[in-house]
Amino acid sequence: MQDMPELFVTYITSCKGRLAHLRQTLPRVVSQPGVHCVVVDYDCPDGTARWVEENCPSVEVVKFSNTPGFSIAKARNAGAAVAKTEWLAFFDADILVEQDFFARLRPVLQSGSFYRVSPVTMDTWGSVICRREAFERAEGYDTVYQGWGVEDDDLYDTLEFIGLKHRRFDGSAVAAIPHDDAMRTRFHDVSRRVSHQCNQIYRHTKLDLMRMNRSLMPRDLRESMYEQIRSKALQQHQLSSSGLEFDVVLPPIRIDAPDVSRTLGKRPQTRMARRVTYSVTWDDLKAE
Repeated sequence: MQDMPELFVTYITSCKGRLAHLRQTLPRVVSQPGVHCVVVDYDCPDGTARWVEENCPSVEVVKFSNTPGFSIAKARNAGAAVAKTEWLAFFDADILVEQDFFARLRPVLQSGSFYRVSPVTMDTWGSVICRREAFERAEGYDTVYQGWGVEDDDLYDTLEFIGLKHRRFDGSAVAAIPHDDAMRTRFHDVSRRVSHQCNQIYRHTKLDLMRMNRSLMPRDLRESMYEQIRSKALQQHQLSSSGLEFDVVLPPIRIDAPDVSRTLGKRPQTRMARRVTYSVTWDDLKAE
């Protein structure tokens, strides 16, 4: 009996209302050697977990229950948490890969890099492969994001911020099943355009502050910043306004004075309070 090849990559996909797509894409991956497959059923109304268990029993299923809406960041993090391999490959449920895709990919993977499709399209934008160690060091996908879009760009920003090199893999072996925007935003409560605008403002602000502090941002600061951006953007949209301002209060910096005297008891400190103000304008933020 021939030995089974060692697992080297975990294929992670999520599904909520996309079972028709998953039925076409998952079998192409399951048959490939060296691949551990994980499907995250994000409270899917189509019964994704049951279908996978009945038709692809070798696939590991992570199931969310009683979870309205959809967060691809939470779904992908949940899939990564059960990965058994050095490399992680994140693909949407509508992405078709050739049946020798991972065999062709394996020899080109290099430590210190993450990989995206080339040429990239809107539909393949979120496809990415990286080492699990780097993903964990980047703290995974940022689950502060709400609605549609940008959490993938955020991960790419963070992987580069922690020192990884952005590389490309051949996109000729990757294709997307066509679908409309209604399917993309079916489980979101804000339009694609408005959601994308809020998320991009948050993304660029976050990246600015990471560079300023030379470290990743703590979750409590990210949450308060995102809520401020989102609430103000939605309010300004309702008023048909063309911009907003918001402040981010950063943790203060404490600077020790030189210990010039042994009689002081403790070294004097200078406390530097920090507040960054952003002013954002746009041409139009009307709902689609």
